[in-house]
Amino acid sequence: MRVAPLPAKERERLKVLHEYRILDTEHETDYDFITDLAATICNTCAAGIYFIDAHRQWFKSCNGFELGETVWCNKLAVHAIDTPEKILVVKDLSEDDWFNENPFLHKGTPLTYYAGAPLQSPEGAVIGVLCVFDTKTVNLSLEQKQKLLMLATQLMTILELRKTRSKLLQKQADIDMAYSDLENIAHLASHDLRTPLNNIISLAHLIQEEFGATIGESGKEYITYVNEASYYMSDLLSSIHSYSKASKLAVDVQERINCTELIDEMMSLLKVPANFTIERALLVNEITVPVLAVKQIMFHLLLNALQYNDKKEGRITIGISENDTSWIISITDNGEGIAGADIDKMYSLFRRLRNRDKNGENMGIGLAIVKRLAEKMHGTVSATSMTGSGSTFTVSIPK
Repeated sequence: MRVAPLPAKERERLKVLHEYRILDTEHETDYDFITDLAATICNTCAAGIYFIDAHRQWFKSCNGFELGETVWCNKLAVHAIDTPEKILVVKDLSEDDWFNENPFLHKGTPLTYYAGAPLQSPEGAVIGVLCVFDTKTVNLSLEQKQKLLMLATQLMTILELRKTRSKLLQKQADIDMAYSDLENIAHLASHDLRTPLNNIISLAHLIQEEFGATIGESGKEYITYVNEASYYMSDLLSSIHSYSKASKLAVDVQERINCTELIDEMMSLLKVPANFTIERALLVNEITVPVLAVKQIMFHLLLNALQYNDKKEGRITIGISENDTSWIISITDNGEGIAGADIDKMYSLFRRLRNRDKNGENMGIGLAIVKRLAEKMHGTVSATSMTGSGSTFTVSIPK
């Protein structure tokens, strides 16, 4: 048998082939369906799917014959690679000196007739062939040839989906690893670092109490700086812990909850000052939601409404309603408001529009938690505001 020369750009073609990770894989019925359909359409006794590696032709599916792989040495492979737009038809392999030593002719019942449709990637590289065989000469009609090409195209779609799925699984594995690393970092930040930080705070207080007269005013000022930095770090660690806990909240289980009871619980947690009026605009009596996540969202939105209110008489309206697809929770206040340019910035983690709030505890974590939980429930959060007149935050949660 004559040996066919290697095609042009063989290295690039092999790179594309190996990206599909199909060679030497286990048996899969999806590919058998294709070969069975090809044999039926073309009215042949056998069909196969093979991929053209560097030194072999490896069969993924064999319908009507058994042949795992053959040496890459014949024109069946070269023709497919060099003329991807055509079906190669060989009416009698035994009469052509390109094929007269082909293993198809010398294994069990000889398969002499061959027709193959190339498998061409989106990049234009031919990675294999969908072919049909028979022991006798077959005259394929134009319609049969067209359908064989269509099956080859469909087979490439399956391979593309396979490759995409493989990449997604790898990315998911990378994300899972990164998430695990972040969890470990969050645990370190919120737990392991807290003990030495508390020791620094205690030691600073001890120095100030026992050696205040000795260190003088400058020394006391330095101790004050140490205390402020330590408390700031403590607030930061608490915020990391809060965000980490919120990110891990389960949202796949929904529960029915009474809206009035939900708001009453929020009020007891927040200790609303006497100069605030809380109004309720409830258009539904109950909602079915991931309860813990919704409580977190309402807590942080209400806390912001209380903290950022510069009016002598504060007013907050809590609205709960629904539409055909979602539950809608809104928090409206008459506080300081937010400049339009800042609205998109305020959901970022640790992004603060002011240095500290009146209690010195704001680390820019509340709205980041709200957005994270809303997205985790496949919902949305939006805000409208006018500087000096107040804000409205609206969270939509799919039913």
